[in-house]
Amino acid sequence: MTIKYCLQFLFSKFYSHRVHVPLQVIYVARNIKDATVSHFYHKRITSGCNDFKAFAKCSLNHETEYNPFIPHILEAWSQRDHPNLFFTTYEDMKTDLRKVASGVLRFLKGEGRLGIKQQKIIRSNVLKFYSLKKVKGSATFSKFISDATIDMDTLLAQLDIETFRKNQFVNKTKEIPSDKDGNTFIRKGIIGDWKNHFDEDMNKEWDPMIEEQLEGSGFKMIFE
Repeated sequence: MTIKYCLQFLFSKFYSHRVHVPLQVIYVARNIKDATVSHFYHKRITSGCNDFKAFAKCSLNHETEYNPFIPHILEAWSQRDHPNLFFTTYEDMKTDLRKVASGVLRFLKGEGRLGIKQQKIIRSNVLKFYSLKKVKGSATFSKFISDATIDMDTLLAQLDIETFRKNQFVNKTKEIPSDKDGNTFIRKGIIGDWKNHFDEDMNKEWDPMIEEQLEGSGFKMIFE
């Protein structure tokens, strides 16, 4: 099922029974080389994959999960102006997380997309849902629902990768133990680690493919 079809289905056919408005999609793209490195290390700790060049070759030939990679991104990119899609990149998040997080909050609140009535329906239904879980009394949550505001510094601190590394609900240390070399589910979280893995011959093979697939799309993939 293509991204375009999925989005059309979600936005025009499938509605949340609690919120009664079309579902929202947040799409985060990443440059293909760093994504391949990240995927390799994930397979390394989950499946024992140890040969990066062999893995990268399989990925290049669309023989691994999440392929074809760039066409997938471009389908979402082509829908970036859809009011129920928030498109961003990992690189944008690393460059200015505050800006991206602010954009996500505005998107989730429906600013510029939903009418006041629909925004009130969202907040009302979310409150009803969370009241069942007995967290309605939380001052922080109540303030978020009533004002749709949040302390950005607190949010950004929780989104920092070092915080992720220590957060048991994110780091998956129980579900995915580290390998014998100490590699864990949460790795470096940087832009450009591909340079430590792709040699000159690999770049010569990958770069023309990347350029060809991105040509004419208007999407610029950031590699450093």
